[in-house]
Amino acid sequence: MGGFMNTNQIGSWREGVTLWREVHSAVHHAPSTRQDVLTMLASFGAFVEDKPPAAITRLDAERYKADMVARGKAPGTVNRHVGYLRSVFNWWLSSELIAVNPFKGVRPMKAVRTRRPIVPLEDVKALLRHLDERGDRWYADLVRVVINTGLRLGEALHLKVEDVVLTERVLFVRCRKEYVPKDREARIVPLNDVAAEVFERRARSVKLGEWLFGVNGDLPCRSTVTHGLWWRSKAAGVARMNWYQMRHAFATRLCSEVSEAALAAIMGHVDPKITRENYQHRAFMALRVPTVID
Repeated sequence: MGGFMNTNQIGSWREGVTLWREVHSAVHHAPSTRQDVLTMLASFGAFVEDKPPAAITRLDAERYKADMVARGKAPGTVNRHVGYLRSVFNWWLSSELIAVNPFKGVRPMKAVRTRRPIVPLEDVKALLRHLDERGDRWYADLVRVVINTGLRLGEALHLKVEDVVLTERVLFVRCRKEYVPKDREARIVPLNDVAAEVFERRARSVKLGEWLFGVNGDLPCRSTVTHGLWWRSKAAGVARMNWYQMRHAFATRLCSEVSEAALAAIMGHVDPKITRENYQHRAFMALRVPTVID
């Protein structure tokens, strides 16, 4: 990769970002990760007024970090921006597009790691009662699937009829051009009675190759679905919840019933260390489908 372009050929920050996106990120990143990094790159590009990457200095990097702190950004957010920017500059450096990485040596901020609260199962049941009473079938089905399978929201929305094998009581999370799972790996997830019943019913109204949670043949925006859950939580009289909390609640229940390796596989964690650091008090037991939330 090195030496294919002279630094003088990158005339602006935007040109450098476009090169990184098309040559590197398109191959190595999931779409969601790529979009997150592009957002950070746009923020930094505006701060340095579209300077070419080769013209950016360590002082620019330190000033950007200080500006984020002054704007009240959390230490974790600041560190995330600095880390991704360092990574992009490393790619430019290895490709001989710049001479130095201005983010090398920029010290991370000390951040106190806090766990996101797990949504109480009583709140999930109250939400489901509210959705059932209102006849809000689409959201009720999606909540039941996520709380009983631990799927990420994007994974659940991108399921097709052929991904669910009811005779085997499993579903397949697949890599598709429309969506790539966070760890870029397909996996198999076991189904309990509630999840299987939801998929069986939804499969009756969609054709092979169609989205199980499609709306008029199309997929709703994930942001819209997330905000829709917030408003429905409020209407149900419970604390505002999100899809990640439901996934966390699923894993927390499951960790007392399966081994750490099995839990990591079901959750889609390539490295079991991720599972170990986020879900504690696990018992090493044989794999079986977790407790039902209906």
